[in-house]
Amino acid sequence: MKVLSFTLGLIGATMFSLCPLPVLFMAECQLNERPDEVAACFANVERVQNIYLTVLAVLFVTALALQLRGSRWTVAALFALAIAPPASIFVA
Repeated sequence: MKVLSFTLGLIGATMFSLCPLPVLFMAECQLNERPDEVAACFANVERVQNIYLTVLAVLFVTALALQLRGSRWTVAALFALAIAPPASIFVA
């Protein structure tokens, strides 16, 4: 894959995967009535945010490493970068 097309694909995939982040950081945990429910909600949101950002970073580095190696799997890594972080919200 050429450098320019890879760079544009990497930027596009990263921007696509960052779209759900505002929703993750605007947790509506304050709507719970009891303080223990609020604490549990915030703990769950923090765990999901950590998983999301870890998946994003790992796939970003993987796509970059595959590009530097000249692998034919670079395009698949870019698609995974765009799809896997938002999908990790439902798994977490």
